[in-house]
Amino acid sequence: MKKFYIFLSICFAIFFIIETSTIMVTASYLNNSNSCLIIKVIDKFDGKPIESATVCITDSRDYYYTDKDGLTTKILLSSSLKAVTIIIYKKGFHDYIRLSTKIYPNTTRTGIVINLIPMENEEDTAPTIETEIPDEEYINLLLKNNKK
Repeated sequence: MKKFYIFLSICFAIFFIIETSTIMVTASYLNNSNSCLIIKVIDKFDGKPIESATVCITDSRDYYYTDKDGLTTKILLSSSLKAVTIIIYKKGFHDYIRLSTKIYPNTTRTGIVINLIPMENEEDTAPTIETEIPDEEYINLLLKNNKK
């Protein structure tokens, strides 16, 4: 059963990489020093929105909850951040970890859809882990700042 979930996670990751080109980024002029995310959480198998899922931005340790449409409120972030790690969880579903979610300066990023996988049994607790491929500027900065 674990192999099946690993296979599903890999398939979803490939699908996600292809779909990231369609993520909408819209300008937001709320504050010159902030960026925002709006995240939608749905059931991977039936596509229905998941209400009351917990969304944790690990970089700030801030917690948000999804509404009846599976949406968070605007998650306000510092524009100094290039990317954040997000953990999403709800009882009855596998935990979800998304690494390197891109942050765009002074914008509200919408179109981030997270698919939670319902748990078939309590013994199978493997989380879904995905990463967003960082842009070239971030990669170069990472190398510049961390190579001896």
